[in-house]
Amino acid sequence: MNAIPVDNNSANRKPWSFIDRWRIEGCLVTTSPLHVGSGDVIDHPAIVVNDKPVEVRAVMKDHAEWPILPGASIKGCLRSWVQSHIGDTQAALIREVFGRPVDEVPQKVRPAEKGRIEGGRAAFHDAQMVIRRVGETQLPFWKECGHTYIEANNSIDEETGTAADKHLLYTECVPPGAGFQVIITGYFSDKEAALILFALNGFNDRVDPITIGSDGHCHKGRCKWEQGR
Repeated sequence: MNAIPVDNNSANRKPWSFIDRWRIEGCLVTTSPLHVGSGDVIDHPAIVVNDKPVEVRAVMKDHAEWPILPGASIKGCLRSWVQSHIGDTQAALIREVFGRPVDEVPQKVRPAEKGRIEGGRAAFHDAQMVIRRVGETQLPFWKECGHTYIEANNSIDEETGTAADKHLLYTECVPPGAGFQVIITGYFSDKEAALILFALNGFNDRVDPITIGSDGHCHKGRCKWEQGR
């Protein structure tokens, strides 16, 4: 076997090039009820109509049946908020960090792909629940193991736009006071990292705060961002 020659002349050696890998951590603490739906339905033994269980819209949960905030949901609401606030001036930077819609790249467009987001530099991890309410609670149908309760609201009649008669909609929710650990990683420039931090602080905006999950128009899905917690 032939030996590989070694160049001992330090002047000929090229230094290793390093790229900064960021890890941004913090906590989103709910300040209003939160529902990030899984698309599944559950039932509750105390909620029945005509002796039959009623379907309840379920929240997204992890393997241990605790609520989570999917990374895609965090990414989506941050991108939407940033786009609406500084999109006209920082469009290229937003695309680098959050990705871009496929329909912005004509050669890759397919009918089934419209609306999908191409990956950006930032990786948004699923946020696990790390802060839970303690003590007694009067929330309806409270589930201590799982940390959720169930709300009942009138469904809306699509034709009249008013509450549907005798038709309640049941939704599983995370209460205010719960905290989710947010982790965002990736190879960023300082400017790209600053954009992510700016976006996260949108949760604390007093005029137009970010909401996550459904029913944001009803003031649900509001959170307080606490960096490094």
